[in-house]
Amino acid sequence: IQSRSHPSAEMNILFVCTSNTCRTPMAEAFAKQWVAARLNTTVDKLPSLGWKISSTALTNELEATGSQASENGVKAMKRIFSMDISSHRSSLIDSVAVQAADIIYAVTTSHKQYICYYFPAAEGKVRTLGDDIPDPWRSAQRNYDAVAVKLQAAVAATLERELGPSLPGGGGGGGAGRSPPPSSFSITARDPLQPVFP
Repeated sequence: IQSRSHPSAEMNILFVCTSNTCRTPMAEAFAKQWVAARLNTTVDKLPSLGWKISSTALTNELEATGSQASENGVKAMKRIFSMDISSHRSSLIDSVAVQAADIIYAVTTSHKQYICYYFPAAEGKVRTLGDDIPDPWRSAQRNYDAVAVKLQAAVAATLERELGPSLPGGGGGGGAGRSPPPSSFSITARDPLQPVFP
């Protein structure tokens, strides 16, 4: 990641999961909160400082584009972190969003592989948040709670490592060749290579 000489320099960060209703709405909210805190500003002022932090889906076959964040995800964010993501509406990844992004964070390695295969422009700027984030889709509240806590820590650690040095109070990834998604990855399945909550 190129170092930004001024905290208000333009930065476009995109988070990607399967349907953009469970994990990435939470990740997007945590990222906005983290960046705003580092810049000593508020989330609503980030766009005026040149920051765009958003999220999107790999498919709309499981949840229609424009869907709200999952109800249990909204509850987890509100109860544990006092954050409101109820206004979120899902979107679908496309080449325009990929081209515009400076950094793309995928929630699992298989998502990263899929993005790099179908969107070659993502090479060199797509990565994960460290450990793969399990998918709580349509599962119990306790699973959404656990994912929210895991995402909060993962987003903070990743942004501190990759962006922290170029932001106030701070102390920089690459991509591999284009390889096909693993044979067991299906865009219509829920992260088959990753842990799924019961």
